[in-house]
Amino acid sequence: MCHRVLHAAALAIGIALVLPASLAAQSPDSTGAPHVMAAVVVNGSHGRPSAAENARLKRDLARYDARIATLQHHLDSLRTYADSLDRDRVHFEAAAAQARARRTAIEQRLRQLETRPAAPGDNPTATP
Repeated sequence: MCHRVLHAAALAIGIALVLPASLAAQSPDSTGAPHVMAAVVVNGSHGRPSAAENARLKRDLARYDARIATLQHHLDSLRTYADSLDRDRVHFEAAAAQARARRTAIEQRLRQLETRPAAPGDNPTATP
């Protein structure tokens, strides 16, 4: 019984020392806090684990695997969407740059036309 108490105390102290350091190492980002799954507790009993315990652990693992697969699929979808947005952004930036260049060329052509001396045929003539 004494070794179980010492083992539990050592585990609690280890978690208390490691957990704040690992939390401090994480940097905040723009997303919300991730879903934290419950920790699996392994009992150090001397006997074999019961069939019910094994079945429960298998169900937990299957649930975690399904959650991981769902999150991975969602992440892949978001990456595809982000890539699409990046392609659209590049396309619109190129179109905007082309439109700016055309506008600059038209403005320059207008300035050239304004500063050019008027030719005799450019003046409109009045008809009686």
